[in-house]
Amino acid sequence: MAESAISFVAEKLYNLLIEEATFLYKVSNQVQWMQEQMLQMQAVLRDANAKRQGRGMVRWLTQVREITFDVEDVVDTYILNMHRHQKRRLLARC
Repeated sequence: MAESAISFVAEKLYNLLIEEATFLYKVSNQVQWMQEQMLQMQAVLRDANAKRQGRGMVRWLTQVREITFDVEDVVDTYILNMHRHQKRRLLARC
């Protein structure tokens, strides 16, 4: 009896892990692309920040920084919601 219960739980956990791995694999390509884009933007901003030619450039750099903080907030919110969703899914399956 206990052996069949353990087998059932082990199979459920295995299936859950396979689903999560599939999901993470799909997302990892998108995350990697975003990271590459951010690194390119960082290089451009570093160069622009060093030059700081004119009020227009300073204003643009300020706007980019503000947008960057907004993007960071969105990513943090997404991560938080993803963790909440994963916990709910895990509890629902148990």
